[in-house]
Amino acid sequence: MMREEATDGKSGRSFETPPRDAILRRLLRMRRFWRFLTGAHILLCAPRAASPRVDFEGDPPSFRAANRPTSPNVGAAARKVARMTKPSPARPLSPHLQIWRFTVTMAASITHRATGIALYSGTILLAAWAISVSLGEAAYSYVGPIVRSPFGLIVLLGYSWALLFHFLNGVRHLYWDTGRGLAPKTATATAWAIYIASALGALAIVAAGVAARSA
Repeated sequence: MMREEATDGKSGRSFETPPRDAILRRLLRMRRFWRFLTGAHILLCAPRAASPRVDFEGDPPSFRAANRPTSPNVGAAARKVARMTKPSPARPLSPHLQIWRFTVTMAASITHRATGIALYSGTILLAAWAISVSLGEAAYSYVGPIVRSPFGLIVLLGYSWALLFHFLNGVRHLYWDTGRGLAPKTATATAWAIYIASALGALAIVAAGVAARSA
């Protein structure tokens, strides 16, 4: 198809103009596009008629007989929708905690989040102890008695256990990412193992610290 040439009056250069058929095709596509937008606007903005009643179970027999659809398929579908939308008092609307059996895997998941939160405050106390040691004997004299007290030992034991549990359970989650260890029996066994290993490790750390201090 030949293109028409035109000349610019200012520069005197000639340039090609698109053929007339291409211009008509563009206009036709624009017309179809605007027609589509107009139809969509009419469908979306037009007033909708009131939806028919579908709850046939609670209506009186006379009303149900007068308003029952002529097609049996439509009536069955309407009754099915009514049963699905009508809440049943025999079961909860969503899975609440009281219907689930508490398992060790659920406890491990909750403990993992709780230890992550506890590690924030424990790390602040650990940083305070390290700063007091670096500042000298005068600053450590305020923190040292707290660390050596029974309360300080309990805090150190809890922090050590939280750190070990969070670390071991994180390794467990990394192992899950490989697609292994997801069987219910395996997940239960690893959860118990992490609880036991973290508790024994925390006791060993605190006992070693107390023995080193008293030596």
